[in-house]
Amino acid sequence: MKILSLLLLSFISSSVFAVSIYTYIPIKAKTYLPLLYEQQEKIFPEHPLPPYFAALIEQESCIHLKHRRCWDPTSELKTKREQGVGLGQITRTWRKDGSKRFDTLEELRRKHIDQLRELTWGNIKKRPDLQIRAIILLYKDNWYKLPHQVKDPVDRLAMVDMAYNAGIGRVFKDRRVCGLKKNCDPNRYWDNMEKVCTASTKILYGNMSACDIMKHHVRQTLLRRLFKYVDKY
Repeated sequence: MKILSLLLLSFISSSVFAVSIYTYIPIKAKTYLPLLYEQQEKIFPEHPLPPYFAALIEQESCIHLKHRRCWDPTSELKTKREQGVGLGQITRTWRKDGSKRFDTLEELRRKHIDQLRELTWGNIKKRPDLQIRAIILLYKDNWYKLPHQVKDPVDRLAMVDMAYNAGIGRVFKDRRVCGLKKNCDPNRYWDNMEKVCTASTKILYGNMSACDIMKHHVRQTLLRRLFKYVDKY
């Protein structure tokens, strides 16, 4: 499989770092992997690399691999302006005046009411099945929003991972800027769009800016966390 071979080369070349992230599967993953794979087969069977979703959940929910909230549906990041909940850190944010900036859960419910009707902010921590369904639906939406010109599945996988973290609008902005630059192909992520960022460079968390976090998310998920889940599918 082309996508697996290409990503495996990146995995091997970077495996000299932090060995544990490449081999250790969090304990709670065993509880939710069967449900994850069942939902993926129902919702997005055409995905070229299904174990990706396990790596995404690990990236979103695990502060570190042995943290008690790693792969836990009650995992939560909450500040005055932002709340992310669950295996996929479904997020809502507020402006300084307290008004809602965006609400990913409500947007997903409106678009997929038949599949997510029962999911609310009140019960989200108790419904890992619906959390997983929401993760896959959000990812699938973004996958098909990308233009057909993004033909290589490795590049598409990276762009959609970036969209999961930063929004599909940010992907489109970075693609436009890349297209205006010399020797930058907006239909390729690696070594092309990867080098462009229209997000803020102001330091936010852990000496990382929004740009840093966005690019870090793609590399962590695809190049460091993914391969240990391949034979678990």
